[in-house]
Amino acid sequence: MKVLPSRPIDMELLSTLEYLLSTLACVVARVESLRGRMSDAGRQVEGLFESLLSQSFGEQI
Repeated sequence: MKVLPSRPIDMELLSTLEYLLSTLACVVARVESLRGRMSDAGRQVEGLFESLLSQSFGEQI
C-alpha cells in the first residue's frame, strides 16, 4: 500500500469549496420548492379546467 505524502490544507480553497457547496444546497432547495409549487399549480389548473368544462358543457351532455 502506497502512502501519499501529506500536504497542508489550502484554507482559501477549502473556504471556496464550502461556499460553492452552500450555494449548491440553496439552489437545490429552491428547485425542489419550485417543483412542488409547479405540481400544486398544475393540479389547480386541472381542477379549474374541469370546472370550466362542466359549466360549459355540463347541461348539453
